[in-house]
Amino acid sequence: MTITFRRIWLLALLVGLCSCEQTNPSAPGPQTGKTQKEILIYCGITMTQPVMELAALVEKEKDCRVRMTYGESQWLKDTALAIKTGDVYFPGSPSYLKSMVADKTVVETVEVGENRIVFMVKKGNPKKVKADLQELLRNDIKIVLGDPDKSSIGRETKVSLDKMEIYSRAVARALYLTPDSKGLCQAIRQGDADVVVNCKALAVLEKNAQQIDIITLPAEQTEKRTLTMGRLSFSRHDDLAKYFLERATSEEGRAIFNAWGF
Repeated sequence: MTITFRRIWLLALLVGLCSCEQTNPSAPGPQTGKTQKEILIYCGITMTQPVMELAALVEKEKDCRVRMTYGESQWLKDTALAIKTGDVYFPGSPSYLKSMVADKTVVETVEVGENRIVFMVKKGNPKKVKADLQELLRNDIKIVLGDPDKSSIGRETKVSLDKMEIYSRAVARALYLTPDSKGLCQAIRQGDADVVVNCKALAVLEKNAQQIDIITLPAEQTEKRTLTMGRLSFSRHDDLAKYFLERATSEEGRAIFNAWGF
């Protein structure tokens, strides 16, 4: 399985260096000239680890190649629609899929787990941050927020803060807006922020678990959001795209997502 950094991947696509069907140079055994089918997954950055595990299963079971590009959900959506290449779109929030379902660029969706926003703080919670989104307005703490125009976590944060009518005040206090959930974790680890609003699942990553604690927010302040995959209408290997969604919703697939906190 290949993880391709978004700029390199996009450049390769635009100049025609990558196709959806090519010989796999890492395949074991003698080379027979046989080509392997290849599918591309557009994956929100928060879900990369479980998708990597799922992709490994599909590659083994179907003797294919699964390529994944990850990044901000909006960037991934814009890229997929612009170049009309790829097989599965997996954003951090189902809201990104609505218009694609409406115009039939996404022809099938499946739910594979759920996510909820939480507070992330430095290990030990030195600022004694409480489980309340109103804490973002405290004058004695530094905050960083996700960008609602670029990421699912930014969008979900804005929805929750808008319901409490405090988003404008909170964003005015933020030191900066970061385009993805990875940047929010980094803000805590490097000391830019005392508290951020982020996806709960990222706390299980080893580099985060050692430096970050999570604070579960009240249910009335947040909503569980389903994790939804969409099969793209312009998939060139529709059979594999369908199979990928089937494995994601299988018992084994759901166990993978659950193990990563979804």
